[in-house]
Amino acid sequence: MRKSARLNRPHGFAIDHKGNLFVTDQGNNKVKKIHVEDREVETIAGSGHEGDLEGVGSAASFNYSHGIAVDTDGNLFVAD
Repeated sequence: MRKSARLNRPHGFAIDHKGNLFVTDQGNNKVKKIHVEDREVETIAGSGHEGDLEGVGSAASFNYSHGIAVDTDGNLFVAD
């Protein structure tokens, strides 16, 4: 069963060394990962509430995140 996901103003995009796609979802204040193997969409960061809290996973809050980058170790960097 495939889950559906809605993006609201996707803006920044990055691809890791495995081919997974990372998207900043501005309107939902989240960062999503689209897995290359099965096209599943996963929220990997962001509470969904507008804010500016640094944190891991849902402990982070974003406010119109613009850019995203991934390094060779798989670390994500979000410009918010």
